[in-house]
Amino acid sequence: MGTCSDQRSVYLITYSHSDLEIVNSREQFAEIWVKAFGEQLVRQWACSCEKHQDGINVHYHLALKLTRKARWKAVR
Repeated sequence: MGTCSDQRSVYLITYSHSDLEIVNSREQFAEIWVKAFGEQLVRQWACSCEKHQDGINVHYHLALKLTRKARWKAVR
């Protein structure tokens, strides 16, 4: 089990109503955030893509584990 400081280095990001012309895959969505935080700072990531009830629109869920704490405001 991780310590509290480990838990603060994990970010959960959801992008609802994604524009598929801009971000058309879960890999592309993850790549955007990995670059935003810095590739050397990201230890692991997991991303999923889920369709809305209308069956057309999608949203992404991303979990990022960093090597250390980072300021969210700087990345946002």
